[in-house]
Amino acid sequence: MRTIRPDGIFAQKWEVFMFWCITISIFIETWVLFFTNNLDTKGFHNEGWGALYLIISSLVDVFAVIDIFVNLRTEVFTKDGYQADIMGIFDNYRRSWNLYYDVLAVFPLDFFSFTKSGEAHWRVLGYVRWNRLIWIRKVTILMSRGFYEHVGHCEAEPEHKCSYTTGLFVFQQKRK
Repeated sequence: MRTIRPDGIFAQKWEVFMFWCITISIFIETWVLFFTNNLDTKGFHNEGWGALYLIISSLVDVFAVIDIFVNLRTEVFTKDGYQADIMGIFDNYRRSWNLYYDVLAVFPLDFFSFTKSGEAHWRVLGYVRWNRLIWIRKVTILMSRGFYEHVGHCEAEPEHKCSYTTGLFVFQQKRK
C-alpha cells in the first residue's frame, strides 16, 4: 500500500489546511457554546446562521475524519529512516495518543441533540460539541512543531525545504 512522505508537498499542504480548519472550528464551537446558548440570542438558529454553522461544522468534521486516514498513511521518521510499514505507522499513531484524541474530537456526540426539537435542539447542540475543543491540543502541537522543529532544522540545512505551520515563522526567519 502507498504511504505519504511527511516532508512531501501533500503532507505539508494538508497540515496547513487542517491547522486552519481546526482553528476555525475551535473559534466557531467556542462562540456557539458561550454566546448563543442564552435567551438573548433567541432566533439565531432560525435565521440561516444555524444552517451555516452546521455546514461549516460538518465540513470540518469530514476533513477531520479524512485527516485520521491521512495520518494512518503518513510515514513516521525513526532513527533508521522513514517507516513505511502500515502496522508500524498505526502503532506509532496509537502510542502517541493522537489517534485517541482525533477520534474523540470528531466523535458525533451532536446526534444526541436531535432528541430535542426546536430551540432546545440548538441549545443542547452547543453543549454536546464540547469534544471538538480537544482540537486545541492539536493546534498547539502543530504550532510548536512548526516553530521548534522546523526553525532549528532549517538553520542547520538551508537547502532542505521546511514546512511551516502558519507562515509567521517564515517571517521570523527572514528577519534574522
